[in-house]
Amino acid sequence: MFRLRFGFDIFIGQEKFASEDVSASPWRRHPPATARIRPEGEAVSNVRVSNPRLKGRDVLQEKFVVVDLETTGLSPRNNAIIEIGAVKFEAGAAKYATMEALIDPEMDIPGVITGINGISNEMVEGCGVIEEELPHFIEFFGGLPLAIFNAPFDMGFLRHNALKIGVAIDNSVIDVLPLSRKAFPALPNHKLTTLKAHFGIRVDQSHRALVDCRTTLSVYGECIKKLFGRGAFLGR
Repeated sequence: MFRLRFGFDIFIGQEKFASEDVSASPWRRHPPATARIRPEGEAVSNVRVSNPRLKGRDVLQEKFVVVDLETTGLSPRNNAIIEIGAVKFEAGAAKYATMEALIDPEMDIPGVITGINGISNEMVEGCGVIEEELPHFIEFFGGLPLAIFNAPFDMGFLRHNALKIGVAIDNSVIDVLPLSRKAFPALPNHKLTTLKAHFGIRVDQSHRALVDCRTTLSVYGECIKKLFGRGAFLGR
């Protein structure tokens, strides 16, 4: 069952960014995209899905949803989602709404995956399947842009599973991975764990969906500060 919660603060290094005031916002209002429900009689395979990637100053969105998935493997066709996390960001907001859910993948979770994220078969036993849980997240996304670290991976799983329930997720996407490469090219690599350590981002663990959403949002903030100026992340 999904959990919807309100309230956490984003810390970047030693600075708190969540409760700052906002004025003269440079943030872009991207034309909203909506998840399109398949018309009756239209085959799911005929639903065209397009997720425009936001670039340049278009990544300065005043409101978006950070999304992260944990999966049983790398292939949307052969593997399954086992956890979804989402954080709804709004420039200047003191707190952000979050949503998370463990998903029953209806297949065994490989031991190597449990070793990475700690999610076991026992943890997902009795949880909702993706057809039950994904609609809640699609409603949470609305038409907002989705900020994702390594977006092609997560969007591949989201699109594949959304089409199974007759929905096309057309939201625009901010891919934080190439944004980090552009902002900080000198780093040895741009893994999320490397960026977390580099920026001193304080979260409990990695490789859990909601925790990685928080890390991704903090990395996004550092990238925006570097590329567009210190006040840009605060909407100034």
